[in-house]
Amino acid sequence: MNIENMLPFLNKQALDELVDSIIAGEVDFDVRKALPFLDDDALEKLMEYAAENPGKINFDGAQCYPFLSEKIMDEVFLKKLDGGVLDESCLPFVSSECLKKVVEKYCENSDLDVNIDALYYFMDEDDVSEIFRAYLKRHKKTN
Repeated sequence: MNIENMLPFLNKQALDELVDSIIAGEVDFDVRKALPFLDDDALEKLMEYAAENPGKINFDGAQCYPFLSEKIMDEVFLKKLDGGVLDESCLPFVSSECLKKVVEKYCENSDLDVNIDALYYFMDEDDVSEIFRAYLKRHKKTN
């Protein structure tokens, strides 16, 4: 029997039991193999555990990003940003609405310490243009 082969056929309850067993150290299984089959709740649980217990399981919370909903990714990204961290690995997975919020914050607050240049590739042209106009407004020469 191989757990990997069972993953696509397990129900939510069984997958939750697997996550709990991995976190408790009761089973030796590479949790990364289960990520595509886990729901947002299980993925969030793993991310929280990995953040609170670095090195306890062979896992980095960012490995969940491709499998989380945009809603959760927006929350993760904005929470990190509010804490002063621009996690560029989140960018491919956040919504355009989330990026629009970042643009609004950046344009309203010139002291916001964010590498805004890293976001351009993920923004629509209206958002980039808004940042450009804010830059021009902040850097106008006074005669």
